[in-house]
Amino acid sequence: MAISYYMIEHKFRRVPVTYEKLDRNKYDLILGKDAKQIFYAYHVSSMHGLDIVSCKKRIDEGHSYIDGLSNYHPKDKLQDRKLNPFIFLNIGCLQNNYSNDEIHTVIMHETMHMSIKLFNYQWDTHEEEIITWAEQEANEIIKLLKTLRYI
Repeated sequence: MAISYYMIEHKFRRVPVTYEKLDRNKYDLILGKDAKQIFYAYHVSSMHGLDIVSCKKRIDEGHSYIDGLSNYHPKDKLQDRKLNPFIFLNIGCLQNNYSNDEIHTVIMHETMHMSIKLFNYQWDTHEEEIITWAEQEANEIIKLLKTLRYI
């Protein structure tokens, strides 16, 4: 696992100065201090119907914009996964607005979206594998976030 970002200590929790991008083999896990970080991670101003201008406006109004997101790499126009898809978790929002149980639910929600992508939307023939992968991956992410002291 590669962490290529600076970290600061704040109130006994590790808080990302910007974001962390972790290679999870089949996808990238991006942990950001706020929703803007997903745009910064990919050096884009818009992706998947979202844009940085709306994001900044929503944050300035006191909201989170997005709590999590699972999607294809924004430059993967063919959606053939030659560029890793991603799961983004808005750590700042999750820490400030959710209980640990609710954080676990957000993580499971995003891993379920990723699992469906990774199994090429073959729900009819891979239902159990899709759900099992999402559960196992959610548990691994939860352990990772606990290790990093985010939750």
